[in-house]
Amino acid sequence: MMNLQSQISKEEAYEWKSKVYSILAAYYHNQLWNPKDLEAVVKVLEDYNHLYQLKMEDAIEVIKSTNLRHEEDCKFDFNKLFIGPYKLLAPPYESTYLNHDKLLMRAETLSVRSFYEKANIQVDGKGQIPDDHIALELEFIAFLLHQLNQENELTAIKALLEEFLNEHLGKWIDEHLDLVNKQAKTDYCKAWAIIIRRIIHLDLNRMTIS
Repeated sequence: MMNLQSQISKEEAYEWKSKVYSILAAYYHNQLWNPKDLEAVVKVLEDYNHLYQLKMEDAIEVIKSTNLRHEEDCKFDFNKLFIGPYKLLAPPYESTYLNHDKLLMRAETLSVRSFYEKANIQVDGKGQIPDDHIALELEFIAFLLHQLNQENELTAIKALLEEFLNEHLGKWIDEHLDLVNKQAKTDYCKAWAIIIRRIIHLDLNRMTIS
């Protein structure tokens, strides 16, 4: 079988990955409920799945076949998992999983913020949304991947990217997604958990961005 990855340049691979991580961030930002937006997202995920052979076909098909115009259960499920107003069933904050007391805005959050500062970026509305929210961490990864096409200091950016994945997102993403799989009531949210896990595990520990 021909290696599909060999057919694209490193620059194209970086942009593919940046786009996909931006999609994951948009999901956690509660932004993917418009059918047209979701249709475009599905196309990107299908192409990415084909490129890296992630075996996400079934999960992508669930997302594609879900009629969100009539699927209020999905939004209700999403809110119970990640937004509230009641106790979150799968909190989207790193400190919830790594802090002994499961409190927000602790050392874990500040450590994540320090990584953002190394890249000279700051969270919009600093202090309103904890820096260790998964959407922000995914956006940060997307930003670094995009920078690999823009900057000359590629070694430093790759090192920062790998360190962030291993020291932060990689330490808690599986526990978070296990909770989603356990607590979610809809196949839609469970399908997203499968997709997120496959995409992140592709890069975790080895950063195959080529």
